[in-house]
Order: sequence, then C-alpha cells, then structure tokens
Amino acid sequence: LASTPATSSALDRAISRPMRPDACVRVAARALSTRASAGAPSTSSPRAGPVTIALRAFVAGCTLYACDAALDDYVLLGVAKSLARERSTIDDDARLREALGDDYADDGAWWKSTVSRGGRSDVARVVWTIEGAKAACDVTLTMLNRRAERESGLGWTRFAPPSLAHAALGTSMWTAFAVDCSLPTTRGGGRSALVSLMRDVDAAADGASAAKVEKKS
Repeated sequence: LASTPATSSALDRAISRPMRPDACVRVAARALSTRASAGAPSTSSPRAGPVTIALRAFVAGCTLYACDAALDDYVLLGVAKSLARERSTIDDDARLREALGDDYADDGAWWKSTVSRGGRSDVARVVWTIEGAKAACDVTLTMLNRRAERESGLGWTRFAPPSLAHAALGTSMWTAFAVDCSLPTTRGGGRSALVSLMRDVDAAADGASAAKVEKKS
C-alpha cells in the first residue's frame, strides 16, 4: 500500500511510543480507514440545472399529449360506432347482407381504424371496417361536436383532457353528418360503390341540428 503523510505520521507515533500490541493495531487500522475514506470517489449525483429541468418537463408534456391523443382516438371510435347504430341501418341493412353476408359485424380491429379532424377540431371523421362471410368494407362516419349548442354547464370540458371530456359526454355531444359505406361490387371493374346508411328521418334531424350549431359558431 502507498503511504500518505497522515498514515506515516500515525504509524510513526504508534512505533515511537511504547504501546500494547492491540493498541498499535487499533491506531494503524484507524489511519488506514481515514486514508480509504479520503480517497473514495463521491457518490452524490450532481443537481439538475434549470435547462435540464425544463427539458424533462417538455419531454413529459409531449409524452402526455401523445398518450391523450391516442386515447382520444380510441374514445371517438367508440362514440362513432354508437352514433352509427343510433342514426343508421348499419346493424341490419339489406345491401350489407347481400354484399358481405348475413352475419356481418364489426371486425374489432381498432388499431386499423382512423380518426381524422378537419380544419375545425369540432368535426371528426372516423373510419372502421365491418366484415362478413363474403367480403369486408369500410364505414365512414362524419360527426360534429355540439359543444357550441350545449355549452351551458359544460365549462369544465374546456380545461379537461379531450379524451376525458369525450368519454364522459359520449354521443350526447355529437351530431352525425353522414354514415357511408363502400360496398364491394363486381360491376365497373370491381370498384366499390359508396352508399349512405343514414335513415331519412335521422339525416333530416341531424342536418337541422348541425345547421343550428354552425349558425351559433
């Protein structure tokens, strides 16, 4: 072991003065312990500076925003499917049975669906797939948020995350513009035929409600 001044002086004193063997051993052990403590590296982590704290906060905010956006898309997909069942013939349509088969249903692949918003965040277009024994097709629902029509008592939605607000309000805050389906057909070179699944009564009622919302906004 390399000696230091502190170790050498302690050992010299232990040797120069007559001591019992056990006392000499204690002095030497104390000196070596002091040397080891002085040479050990510091384990304390440096304190984070303002730039590091700001960067961590920014990354955390971006992560939370991305997670909420993904969750909001999933919530809006459920809202769109509920609206389609309420406002269209998607559950029992003769054209769908003929093109897809009698036992057609939602394919359940939520990760294949798409949710897009136009220039206004109040308008959303949701696309998902239904399939049967014969074929599969895409359903497109366009809906408008009725926040402007029923903003009384719903001020908390402006401060809540979109996914939480949409999950809490469900279909009560949305109006269906259209429910369209691209039916597979063998005519015209195998191209799909776009048909509307909206009921006439529901289409008229939702159209009037949408016009009222557009006028207020």
